Amino acid sequence: MEKRKSMRELAEIYYKKNKNNIIQYDYRLDRRRKFDFIITQKYIDNFNNRNIEKKIGVFICDMQRTIGLNILRKIQYMFEDAEELDEVVLIGRDFSSQVRKFSKSYEVKLLSLKEIEHELNCNS
Repeated sequence: MEKRKSMRELAEIYYKKNKNNIIQYDYRLDRRRKFDFIITQKYIDNFNNRNIEKKIGVFICDMQRTIGLNILRKIQYMFEDAEELDEVVLIGRDFSSQVRKFSKSYEVKLLSLKEIEHELNCNS
């Protein structure tokens, strides 16, 4: 029987599906704060005919309870301190209604474990 993959392993598979993604692991802002991944996406801007590089910080919150505003605020502060990042993604099992409501104003994208599993199952 196959061992169930961790949320981190599933997130890694999810981002590796795009061959243009370069993954850097355990990116530390300081001694106490780190992103699980930094995804560097490279693509061509056909309108301006130039190469574009976008850096995305990925924070995985693997806990059994609903993710609340305290976690969202923590990620927002990390994003503000990481000037080289263009966006940040919070991955978790479930998000509170307040987190879903405020994630756009906090400039944090949400990605649930169900969305990752669905995407991986649909494209396998």
